[in-house]
Amino acid sequence: MQRDRGWKSLHRGHCCKIRLFMNRYFSKKIARGICFVSGALALSLQVKADGIGFPTSRPGMIGALGIQKTAAFVEPLNQYAYVYLKEGESLNYQIQKAGGNLGSNALIYSIYSPLGQVGTDVTIPNATSAVQTGTVTATAETAGIWIVKMNLFGNTNYWRFDVNAMAADGTTRIGGRVYTDFIYPVQNNLANIPLFVQTPSGHRYDVALNGYNGVNSRLSSDQYGLTSVANCSESLYRSAEITDASVRSYNELSCGVQNKMFFSAIDVTMPATAPMWNLTSNQTINEWLNPALTGPVVSELAYTAVSGSNPMAGNFTLKVADHVGQATLLLDLDNDGIYGGANDRSIPFGVANANTITVPFDGLGANGSPLAAGSTMKAKVLVDKAGEVHFTMIDVEVLAGVKITRTTGEATGNTLLYWDDAALSEDGRDSITPIKDGSAGVDSGSGSGVHGWGGGTSQWGNNRLIDNWAYAGAAATQEITIEGCAANAGTISR
Repeated sequence: MQRDRGWKSLHRGHCCKIRLFMNRYFSKKIARGICFVSGALALSLQVKADGIGFPTSRPGMIGALGIQKTAAFVEPLNQYAYVYLKEGESLNYQIQKAGGNLGSNALIYSIYSPLGQVGTDVTIPNATSAVQTGTVTATAETAGIWIVKMNLFGNTNYWRFDVNAMAADGTTRIGGRVYTDFIYPVQNNLANIPLFVQTPSGHRYDVALNGYNGVNSRLSSDQYGLTSVANCSESLYRSAEITDASVRSYNELSCGVQNKMFFSAIDVTMPATAPMWNLTSNQTINEWLNPALTGPVVSELAYTAVSGSNPMAGNFTLKVADHVGQATLLLDLDNDGIYGGANDRSIPFGVANANTITVPFDGLGANGSPLAAGSTMKAKVLVDKAGEVHFTMIDVEVLAGVKITRTTGEATGNTLLYWDDAALSEDGRDSITPIKDGSAGVDSGSGSGVHGWGGGTSQWGNNRLIDNWAYAGAAATQEITIEGCAANAGTISR
């Protein structure tokens, strides 16, 4: 999903102590889970019946925003709420400044139907504490996905908001219709946050973030989690320090397709796709919403030799349908029928869509030596993770644990969660996660869940990018044999 450039920026609220700017990141301080903002207590984040708390229980997207503008971060933080509406149903929203005079600048919000902006931008002055509310009804022409875009400008400021889908009677709130792709929670206490995640492959996961207090944090979900700066299409499958320059910045984490994070059980009566206004191209698009469950399909695997210093160098091309995420090219370079031999190769790559993918091969074995001209080898593409979903938590001070349950597909009810914090140092940390390496999978189904940590003054998740992931098993493959091929020998395919 493409939006305007502002979505990539993350600004933090002024919390407890002035944050120090380190490289391209903020450092955040907290004293035992309590955060004070410019002398006033920050907005409490409470979990309600269908979302993240506002003054009362409401089934929609409910939460708070914060911003700290510095010379290094001059773009606004934009929070988006997406609401699916049928004809006659309506979008209801409430927006209010939280706390006292926390900054000198305003909030600007905009409403978009599937046909474009409704009205004009609305500016709420910082001095205004009254609740700003509105209701917009969908017609036959504007049924689809509506957008509420909230922009924060200027220095430290906090706002809270409530976005709901309303039935045709105007009073009944409809659950499972409101979602977002990034969450920027503002908290001063612990909260249990339920999320219901829809992937583009039709896989769904129920997630519970228990005892969560990120003060000013960020939640993101896609198919890759953390990636390197050099390669956006290969998951690192680990957590990292927020200052790690080799890891893609948290302002531009997403390399796949952002999953849709709903705030109550997803309304399964929604269509597979729906019209939505694209904020980048300024036109109506057909956006995925509630897709049917699919599994990966590999096709059109081919090898084309290329001229160069290594005689067996070439390009592998292929297609993978119904999958976004990781895949692997396996090379049996001695053609003994066994992949994973001493000189065999394994090349991971990412799948972003169903278009043709090119995976270069340098013609070298695992030992670094070129293969002989005319060598015979086998190649196989393997996709063994379907519906892979990553939950990246950025700068979270306190977390009792994470629970995840797969609710669609094979092995429905699976509660395995994966993570790898092994590279993170315990030095200077007064709360340590009990299991640092969960890469083999840990059952998250009991108690408060797994992969949590306590409070203190230097918590495990503070100033870190913590990645968790889960997936369904798959075994999509295609294999070809390259016989006696050398540079300029053409293409071999299946």
